[in-house]
Order: sequence, then C-alpha cells, then structure tokens
Amino acid sequence: MKRVLTALVALCALAVSSFAQTNWADVPMQFALRGGIFLPVENALQDLDNVWFAFGADAEFDRGFVADASTVLSLDWFSRNGGANTNAFPLMVSQRWYTGQWPKRTYLQVGVGPVFTDFNPADVVVGARVGVGVEFNERFFAEANFYWSDDTTQNVGVIGAAGFFGVRF
Repeated sequence: MKRVLTALVALCALAVSSFAQTNWADVPMQFALRGGIFLPVENALQDLDNVWFAFGADAEFDRGFVADASTVLSLDWFSRNGGANTNAFPLMVSQRWYTGQWPKRTYLQVGVGPVFTDFNPADVVVGARVGVGVEFNERFFAEANFYWSDDTTQNVGVIGAAGFFGVRF
C-alpha cells in the first residue's frame, strides 16, 4: 500500500509541475454529464445490490500529459439507493486518446485518483479506471469503464464496470 501511495504522490507532483508550466487559460475545455449503471464485481457490494446507479461529470482539456492525449477530470457517483448510504465517489484524472474523425470518434482513457466512500465509516482510498467510448455526434456519446480501488477499512474495494450515456455542453 505504501508503494501505491508513493507512486500516486509522485504522479501528482509530476502533474502539478506540468500544470504549473502550462498556461491553461487558453486551453479549450468541454463539459459533459453522464448517466448509467455500475455493476460491482466485489462480493460485498454485490451482496447489497447487483446493479447500482451511476452518474458522472467530466471536464476535458484539449491538452494532455502525454503526446496526442487530452486530460479529463471526472467525478462519478455510484449509489445503490439514491444516496442514503453506501456511496462511492471516484475522482479521476485521466488521459484520453481519440481515433477517427470528428465528430464520430472512439476513444480510450486511463486514469487514477482518490475514491471517496461512505461505507460506514467514510474512507478515501486510491483508485484507477480504464475505459472506452464512442461519440455519436458532437454532443452525444457512450462509454464503458472498469473501476478498481484499494480496500477500504471494511475490506471492501470499489471494483466493477460502469456503462454511461452522456451529453457534452
């Protein structure tokens, strides 16, 4: 666990130095909202419900940390009962690579970040995601992601797949 946290801190330090050296004021940004389902593969989460609600918001910047990528800051919400308890909030910084011609493109994304949970007691753990998406036009898209997190204090990881339909503004 200490190695994972050390790697995450090093990645954050690299990201901060990269952000500090870039003038982000003139980088184009797009905002998107997503809605769908989360299918947990973790047994403790499946015992609660097999299908959870999933909602998300993305801010995509047309500049990446690596070549030919864009940077996406996303916050997701997974809930089995509309927010009363047992919620997960992955906050991910991702790199997204597009293929194809605008506006009908596909993409691959990979991200890391903290996952906030309120599994009684609340906890924050390290998480990651990998996903693919397809754009139907300049506004509407669909994506599928696989999420992983370290275990919380209750030995429960936020591990599962999510499918979304979204709209860009």
